[in-house]
Amino acid sequence: MHRAIKGKVYAMGRPARPAGERHAVRFAARSLDGSVARRARALAAAVVQAYLDDEARKDVLDRALFEARQRFDPDPIHGIATASESDVPDKFAKERLARFEARGCQQLGERDWQAETRAISAKVEQQLARRFRNYLR
Repeated sequence: MHRAIKGKVYAMGRPARPAGERHAVRFAARSLDGSVARRARALAAAVVQAYLDDEARKDVLDRALFEARQRFDPDPIHGIATASESDVPDKFAKERLARFEARGCQQLGERDWQAETRAISAKVEQQLARRFRNYLR
């Protein structure tokens, strides 16, 4: 056996994204028109908006009603945005934390918070569009 095969593994591939995410992306993109890149961008924007809507849903009753509605008529876009194996919440949290630390742990006012949310949303949309484009090819 070759020495490199028996030696330590120094470079391993990234773990694969969940297969359910790929399936949900393809299912959700079927209703969209246009090129692969255009559908990926539209889907990424919808996923980010679904995440922000879910994050804004604070009322317990409203959240329970929405979850019940999802059980009867599941929306793949909401599923992509909020699934337990989804990294959309992690992307937002990491970017918020990096920006919070960069400004010296200072809290933002409402207007600045909204501007920061829009900037983070644009960045996450680009990342998701790239991933979704690869799924749709």
